[in-house]
Amino acid sequence: MVFLRLSAKEEDLVYNINLVDLNYTNKKGIDIMRVRVFIRRKIEEGKDTEAFRLLKKIRLNAMEYEGYISGETLVRTNDPQEIMVISTWQNMEDWNSWKESEDRKTIDALLEELQTMPTLYESFVISKYRLHAKTGFADHPG
Repeated sequence: MVFLRLSAKEEDLVYNINLVDLNYTNKKGIDIMRVRVFIRRKIEEGKDTEAFRLLKKIRLNAMEYEGYISGETLVRTNDPQEIMVISTWQNMEDWNSWKESEDRKTIDALLEELQTMPTLYESFVISKYRLHAKTGFADHPG
């Protein structure tokens, strides 16, 4: 078991990470249902520098929001104008709170101006949560 302290401010932000099956639980032993959000963007040629500046800004802002775990930005190997951001959150509620925030909407509107198509969003949980997904996660305690 590895202990990871994300913040010294709140005791609830100490996680036990089981490196064998990557289950996350908080200090109280409640399962944390991680959500991975895949965000696909297609950037106009010549707009890359500005797009990556805004992507960095949006990630820095996301890091301040409750439930943010991690993020990474990938560029498609055969089309450098296509970008995939993978953002990991503690749960759908935290992701939706960030997605609907004015901080995010402001930067996202600027990014949309640099794109050749609308942003596509898809969210996933690890397969052990498939039954909770069918109920809209209403029956999950975390």
